[in-house]
Amino acid sequence: MRLASVRCNWQRHMAKLPVPCPKIPNAANDLADATRGEILLAVSAGQPPDAEIHRRIVAWANAAAPNSLKAMRSDLRIVAAYQNRRCLPALPLAPADLYVLLDERAVAGHAKSSLSRLVASMVRLHTLAGLPPCADEMVRMKLKEIRRHDSRPVRQAFGLRLKGETRDIATDAPQLLSVLSLLASIPDDARGLRDRALFSTAYDAGLRRSEVVRVRVEHIERLPTGEGALFLPRSKTDPGGDGARAWLSHISIDFLDAWLAASRITEEFVFRSLSYRIGAEN
Repeated sequence: MRLASVRCNWQRHMAKLPVPCPKIPNAANDLADATRGEILLAVSAGQPPDAEIHRRIVAWANAAAPNSLKAMRSDLRIVAAYQNRRCLPALPLAPADLYVLLDERAVAGHAKSSLSRLVASMVRLHTLAGLPPCADEMVRMKLKEIRRHDSRPVRQAFGLRLKGETRDIATDAPQLLSVLSLLASIPDDARGLRDRALFSTAYDAGLRRSEVVRVRVEHIERLPTGEGALFLPRSKTDPGGDGARAWLSHISIDFLDAWLAASRITEEFVFRSLSYRIGAEN
């Protein structure tokens, strides 16, 4: 009942916040708004937050990457649940309390990387909210202790190779688990044409999923050799938007041409969801 009352009071004060929510609806803004709301609820405990603190939180939420927002929400919920067991508000978190929380989660088997991220999130959150520091020398020594005792190696997934595990990539046939076998297994319907072009383009250019969905027709440059280049206006490693170009094989160019011809896409985004306008004849 106490938490519900705090949440209701906080919602009544939302209209009085000094910085309004973004007006353009999209997934990124929705995530930023949700994260900002949880942070404000934890910081202000249902009361109108200080204008400068609110501006800092809004600026960070709008500038942070989606994965950073998700990590902050997850870590804040962990702290809120820990503090709720002790009948305390989520914030501020004292260094001694953070020390105990780290010890509990380390004993429960949580990875050292997740615990380091938890500390980083709380340090960032306390800085944004203008709260006293939550990490001291004891907390830092606790993290060192956890890293020293947690000897579990970080598991990294193996990359999918063009022809798989072959001795001679020029003459050996593709293995079952390979990029070429994956492309060959995709059917030739409208969805298959799109997916084949998407996978091949992403493999050649080394694209993240957030970069694949932003590929536009005007970004594709065809070369006289049959190969191509893909212009990347922005990426995770290029947040400033300086732009870069990635190589595309003639196979990817052929797949892209087949998809664009079948879908009759001539401008804007290349990879779209299927509709009655795209692939209806298939």
